Amino acid sequence: MAVAAGVLHAHGPTTVRRIGVPAAALAVLATAVPAATATHGPAAHDHGGPTAAHAAPPGDRMRLDALTAGMTPAQVEEAVAAQARWLADYLVSTGVEASRAADFSVRALRAVLNAGTGNGGHGHVGPVPNRPITDPTVRTALGDQLAAARAAALALPSVADAQRAGYVLAAPHLLGLGSHWINTRYLADGVFDPARPEVLLYAGNGPTARVVGVSYLALDPTAPEGFAGPNDAWHHHDDLCRVGRIVVPYPDRGACAGVGGEVGGGFAGTRLWMTHAWVVPGWESPWGLFSGENPELTLAVGRDV
Repeated sequence: MAVAAGVLHAHGPTTVRRIGVPAAALAVLATAVPAATATHGPAAHDHGGPTAAHAAPPGDRMRLDALTAGMTPAQVEEAVAAQARWLADYLVSTGVEASRAADFSVRALRAVLNAGTGNGGHGHVGPVPNRPITDPTVRTALGDQLAAARAAALALPSVADAQRAGYVLAAPHLLGLGSHWINTRYLADGVFDPARPEVLLYAGNGPTARVVGVSYLALDPTAPEGFAGPNDAWHHHDDLCRVGRIVVPYPDRGACAGVGGEVGGGFAGTRLWMTHAWVVPGWESPWGLFSGENPELTLAVGRDV
């Protein structure tokens, strides 16, 4: 997921008041995840009747299975509802009418869960290719960079720590990604420094949520040089919904405009590039160090956002 043009104007976190998701919106949620997508093994394919999941390509299927691992359909719905409530509360705090905020939030979270190309268009589902590094100098340089990135993450183990260090919320918690907290000073300096990640990733939105990874941003016409070696995968987003002070991976222009948002992410003559690095012990991604998503961050993680 990620960060679009609006994050350059991000501010501190907003305290949002709690609202109830209207029954009409919950009815949408009830169809968000077919029962067949919420379980694993042969039984997951034995349900009668066609579903979207049965028709999905293998990559989509793998993503849905991995990111809802071990969850029943009811648990999937509960977790999506919790995330949708958080987003709806946030939208209400920006002045959006409650039922409109709830409807948008449920539909956005449904789209995120069922996306087959990665949240916000990461473009690759599942494991990313890893090319061996044969040059010992390059391998040593990469090791030093990763050690610096890991130290930076562990120095700010909670969202509250990140806030004190000048990071602000740019994108809410999502399965496979966590929440994105950005330090715009690091982005503005135009320097790739593993010890100063532009974005920290957390398993939730609240102050006690734990750090799970880091991301780096760069404003460049083309994908930048970053970590030593050939494996850091940089991507960009041109179709996120910027609403309030955050971005949401829901590029429906009409729905986005309906909550006072704007779809976009491009800059004049350049792009905002991003790469993830899953360097936090215990949160290593089995899909690769620089994978676009991390299946360890299942929908069950951080559902009490």
